[in-house]
Amino acid sequence: MRDKINQFILGYFVSVYAYCLIILRTIRGTDEMQFVPSLGVVGGLILAIGGIVVLIYFIHHIASSLQVSNIITDIETETSEVIRKIFPEQMGEEAEEEEIISARKMEKRVNWFGVESLSSGYIQYVDTDGLMEFADENDLLVRMDRGIGQFVAEGTALISSTKSIDKNLTITLNSFFHVHPYRTIEQDAGYGIRQIVDIALKALSPGVNDTTTAIICIDYLATIVGKIAGRKLPTLTRVKDGEVRVFVKTPSFRNYMEAAFDQIRINGKTNIAVFTRLLKALSIVGEKAISKERKKIVKEHILLTKEFAEETLQTKHEKKLLKELVSEELKKIRSYSI
Repeated sequence: MRDKINQFILGYFVSVYAYCLIILRTIRGTDEMQFVPSLGVVGGLILAIGGIVVLIYFIHHIASSLQVSNIITDIETETSEVIRKIFPEQMGEEAEEEEIISARKMEKRVNWFGVESLSSGYIQYVDTDGLMEFADENDLLVRMDRGIGQFVAEGTALISSTKSIDKNLTITLNSFFHVHPYRTIEQDAGYGIRQIVDIALKALSPGVNDTTTAIICIDYLATIVGKIAGRKLPTLTRVKDGEVRVFVKTPSFRNYMEAAFDQIRINGKTNIAVFTRLLKALSIVGEKAISKERKKIVKEHILLTKEFAEETLQTKHEKKLLKELVSEELKKIRSYSI
């Protein structure tokens, strides 16, 4: 429904239908006199012929948009746009290293009062500016117990505060979290990754066994996670006017790596093509990683892929090829400068 072409076609057909109803209402006739709006009828005929053209184009567009490669490309494009928007976004100011250490110690010492969720569903969006202003105005330190994309059940802790919160403030805090029955990519890059992973898992299932689609998914996952690897993720401790106000809950780089590659690696057992492409994808992510810690995580995934492949591949030849590729990709990652 977000597709602009689909919106235009739907609008065109509804408009033609409404136009014909209006013209039909103006046609009047008696035994003595009949009135038929000739120009209106001609206009309806032209619009009907246009509808045939639009219908043919609609069939072509739908057939094209349902191709798996186009679906994956659309998900990747939308997810990349989310990454571009949300990762530079900051809630308040980033805490300095000393502030982070001090805040984490304080987090363990203070008594937290849970603020319950007033609805059940997935967190689609968080009004970060509103949450920060609320914490500052009420002189609170708050901690997000559920992050974007996570499921929250009604009555469970959505957020915690250093002070007890009354009913009115609970409603206000809940208003900063947009909870709906389903996930969206609006602020949730992890959901875009999840969608592509699901396509890959279906492709690798015994009933489908579509290696080509799985490989396409892995390539685009490398693109998405590579963009995350090359960006600075926001710190979990947020400050306003020198005071720590919010502990946020967001996925780490390790979380994104695990979400993108763990299940595909497990479901790709005995498939040398999948393991080979996974190693290539991990190499792309390693090339774009901006810290030693992230490169270390990428190396861990390469070694996990090597370990699992050696356990599941059937022939010595396949194992030898994989071992050589692992050695090659590890050398590449070590050669990439930070």
